[in-house]
Amino acid sequence: ERFRRAVIEVERALARARENGDFSPLHARYSGVMTFFSGRAQLAPDDLRRCAHVSLDALHACSGDVSAQARWGGMATRILETYGDSLALRIEWRPLYDILATYLGGATEAYNGAIPTAVHIAVVSRLAQKARRHFAPDAPAQIWRLLKPKIRALDESACFEGLGLLHLLMPCSRVGKETSSGRQGDGGNTEDSNQWQLWFDEWLEMLSWMPTNRFWQCAWFAIFAQLAKHDVDSRLDWGKHSGTLHTVALWFMEVPVAGGEGGCPFGRRTSSRAAYLFSRSVNDAEQRAKFAAKVLVYRLATDFETENNPLEAEKATAAIEAIMDVLETYAHPSNAGRWTNTVATFTSHAVKYARKRIAGAKAAAAAEGDDANSKPTRAAPHASARTRFAIATTRLIDKGMYSKVAAMRYASASATRDLAYIEPEIV
Repeated sequence: ERFRRAVIEVERALARARENGDFSPLHARYSGVMTFFSGRAQLAPDDLRRCAHVSLDALHACSGDVSAQARWGGMATRILETYGDSLALRIEWRPLYDILATYLGGATEAYNGAIPTAVHIAVVSRLAQKARRHFAPDAPAQIWRLLKPKIRALDESACFEGLGLLHLLMPCSRVGKETSSGRQGDGGNTEDSNQWQLWFDEWLEMLSWMPTNRFWQCAWFAIFAQLAKHDVDSRLDWGKHSGTLHTVALWFMEVPVAGGEGGCPFGRRTSSRAAYLFSRSVNDAEQRAKFAAKVLVYRLATDFETENNPLEAEKATAAIEAIMDVLETYAHPSNAGRWTNTVATFTSHAVKYARKRIAGAKAAAAAEGDDANSKPTRAAPHASARTRFAIATTRLIDKGMYSKVAAMRYASASATRDLAYIEPEIV
């Protein structure tokens, strides 16, 4: 009851602020509402939904005040992170796009300082990532229609900005929620016109347009990682693009194989604003290793795929074994180098994503009565694929346990702990 009254007071303060232009009373109520999220009391879903909407309204109403937008955006992000799965929300994507595009275009109203601007950008970027699952059903088509011309303009810096915005805003989780009309992989849909297979093929082609630009490659791989996680019905044809995905994943490891350990001396440079705005999401070596691990792990063969397409299932499992075979040499204690931290990140996150995938599938199957035809059951990896993954990863861990680099030792220890949950007989 107290939380409901606090939210109502914020709504009234926002309405008055829009009338008289004085937002001070609105900002004064921010701390009072945030205290409810630190307590243990159960908050009603309707009140949380109202609070999420009013915090987003306050964010957009405080245009130009980066500190106020960071506060109200942080509140909305916290609600979406903690309660988003249980709330039926509808969030508009265009206002979030306008905030990010304003920064990329350099059209800020005043100088706000480096630290407030950095906090503001981080909060809005995080909010966009958490809010995208609540976009309208036709939002993916609208977002791609808007950003496609920018991404295709390779002779301008707008291509990097458009790709970064596509990564933040595209709700890839809808590929697993929408019902396919027709055969697997035809991209058709009974609910809307989101042509996921058509877009997927086009995105893989665009991936090869700048093979030497790490930002370009990593941003596309971030999108593919989300698609791999949510494509529980195997709507997308991953098999015909497996060679390209595995080659780029190996390049992300930055090990000295065919000169893949260093940057290319020629090629396009990422625009400074795009590199700064998306530095926490794609423009980082650690993020590249995470995305590579996520794509490979979430494409491990499931029971459904093993029964219906055993050849592609074998290729998916063999691909991660092949990368582990290459990395085993560079995880050896006598072969440490600047690639060791990247290998450590890949090892720890590959096991982490495997554990999360298996645990999530088991929990969802138990919640739905362990229906053999349910999506969560089909999303779990096949037993043989899981065992082969554990054996391949163990070879990497055995070497990394004695590494000279502390990060590799820690990653090996944490991966061993998680593997003991996945395959205790192997460990």
